Amino acid sequence: MLLTEKERVYPQLVIIQLTNTSTTHTHKLITMSAIQKLIESSNAQMIADMEAGLETHLLTVKQELIRALAEEHGFDVEEALDLFAKPDPAVEKKAKQTTKKAKKAKKAKKDPNAPKKPTTAYFFFMKDKRSEVATEFPELKTTEITAKLGAMWHDAKEAGEDNTYNELNSKDKERYTAEMANYSSPPSSPPSSED
Repeated sequence: MLLTEKERVYPQLVIIQLTNTSTTHTHKLITMSAIQKLIESSNAQMIADMEAGLETHLLTVKQELIRALAEEHGFDVEEALDLFAKPDPAVEKKAKQTTKKAKKAKKAKKDPNAPKKPTTAYFFFMKDKRSEVATEFPELKTTEITAKLGAMWHDAKEAGEDNTYNELNSKDKERYTAEMANYSSPPSSPPSSED
C-alpha cells in the first residue's frame, strides 16, 4: 500500500483507512500496533536528531560568545575556549541515552514460539554441578558459586573431563537444528488487505 503525502504527514489517517478496509478485528489491532511502533520509532529518532543538532548549535554559539568576551577583555582566545567551550558531560550523556532509546525502539521483538537455542556444554556442566557446590559450600553467595563453577569447568576442560557435556551440547544442537527446520517465523509485517 502506497501512502499519499497527506497520509505521511497525518499517520492517524492511515490507521483510519486501514481499519476501514480490514476484514477482521485481529487484523485491525495488528495494523494499528505496527503503525504505532513505526510512529514511535520515527518520533524517537527525530527527537534524537533534533537534540543532537541543537547541542551542536548551542556549542557553536557558546564558542562565539567566549571568543568575543576573551578578545574584549584581553584574554588568550584559545585558552578561554579550552577552559569554557567543552561540551557539558550531563548533556552528552542525555544525548547518548536518547539515541539508545531510538535504537531500542527499532529492535524487533523475539518470537515466543521460536525454538529455544541449544544449551552450551558449560551450562550443562553448571546444571549438573551447581547443587553439589551449593551443598558443599553453603556459605557462598550465588555469584561466588558461579565463579567456583567456572574454575571447576576450566579444570575439567584441561583434564579432558568435558566430553560428557560436549556430547550433551551436540545432541541439543541437533535438536535445535531439527526444530528450526520445522519452524516458520511469523511474517515481519502484517498482511495487507489488498489481495
